[in-house]
Amino acid sequence: MVRRTISPTADQADHIVPVVAMVPMRLSDPARRLFFRVCRSIFLYLDAMNRDNSVLSTSRFWDQRYRAGDSHWDLGSPTPVFVDLLARSILPRVGSIAVLGCGRGYDSILFAKGGFNVTAIDFSPLALADAADRIRGEGVAVRLLEHDLFSLPDSLTAQFDYVLEYVTYCAIDPERRMEFLKVVERILRPEGIFIGLFFPVDGRPAGPPFSVDVDEVKNELQTRFDLILQEIPETSVKPRKGKEVLMIWRKRTSAQSSERGGMQ
Repeated sequence: MVRRTISPTADQADHIVPVVAMVPMRLSDPARRLFFRVCRSIFLYLDAMNRDNSVLSTSRFWDQRYRAGDSHWDLGSPTPVFVDLLARSILPRVGSIAVLGCGRGYDSILFAKGGFNVTAIDFSPLALADAADRIRGEGVAVRLLEHDLFSLPDSLTAQFDYVLEYVTYCAIDPERRMEFLKVVERILRPEGIFIGLFFPVDGRPAGPPFSVDVDEVKNELQTRFDLILQEIPETSVKPRKGKEVLMIWRKRTSAQSSERGGMQ
């Protein structure tokens, strides 16, 4: 018998009883891997429950996750929902697009191959280094910016026809979600398009990823944007199928917003 203990962090010691797992050596390798994966998920959940969410706003936190191989949000390929979106020709035209929290660059490359002028933004040097290598390998043009999304330079204001979001909104401190949506509004041109694939929408109590309330997103955006598409994608990867919602919004012009009332 192998005895493995998953201990709480120091700040959890007064609140959490250590988990002790007894794993028979006779378990098959796949079963053992699954067991430890579940144990690790439990530990990460307990850690998230007591984490100060301000650490999520630091590049160091995400670099550590990438370095440790704990980047489960990374699909390792372009997002199938976006592949399908481009194939369906729903977007009115190609143009400039900002990919917020671009990570290793898979979706940035996808849109660059689709004819878009892509600016990929992240504040993780490790993720951007991987993205740069991948972009060179694919032979496409993508501008990479190492920057905190919440302090983007004024030079990016009203510069983009599109903004793309996936698994960034759910990864930030939930207290900063309104701020995130204001960033989207600021960098989009009038009548620009916000493409948001919101995950997870399953009501989970902790994160990241933190659960997304679709109605909350709509309430925040509807005073300055018009919703032109909302659907539960059929092409989501299997573990996320039914747990994410695709929304496409068009930013109103100043005149249109004045008629209907602006974002407070």
